[in-house]
Amino acid sequence: MRTEIGPLLRTLRPGLSEAAFMSFASEAHRQGLVFTAAYVPDGPCVGVATHRTLVTSRGRLLFVDDLVTDPGVRSGGVGSLLMEELEARARRAGCTRIELDSGVANHGAHRFYHAHRMVIAAHHFGRDISPE
Repeated sequence: MRTEIGPLLRTLRPGLSEAAFMSFASEAHRQGLVFTAAYVPDGPCVGVATHRTLVTSRGRLLFVDDLVTDPGVRSGGVGSLLMEELEARARRAGCTRIELDSGVANHGAHRFYHAHRMVIAAHHFGRDISPE
């Protein structure tokens, strides 16, 4: 795992400590999570997408867990390049859809996803549970 991916992903998930990121990354990778990173030539990581292929009752899909670009380069095409790569990977994996969740207040991301021909197709419901 390249060490520069964690800090960038934590800009999207600020409550995720470095140790928690490493634990998550290790376990999620064993569950099929793939990290795709974008770099400036001979430079830093400027974008990360985490994704996995799932077989569901809706068909085979590529589910994007996270997609984040460095705030300093947003609207510079990095996110679009990542989306193109995700679509290519989905096609190679025999997927018929790309799906993701986005926080209800993340309007900038919503504009980005709509611009990439994604539609709001469902509401995602969740509930925290306390450990026993």
